[in-house]
Amino acid sequence: MTAGLRARVGLAPLTVVGLAMLGAPRAIAHDLGPVAAVLNGLLVFVPLAV
Repeated sequence: MTAGLRARVGLAPLTVVGLAMLGAPRAIAHDLGPVAAVLNGLLVFVPLAV
């Protein structure tokens, strides 16, 4: 199953999970309400940089 997923997505399943975990704090912060501009910038651009 892992080889099939890797072939379809092009990434290892652990990598996909890790990237999802990087994006989770931004979704949670968005649900909690407005956050400071600096924190929002970090939550947007740090996962992209990783």
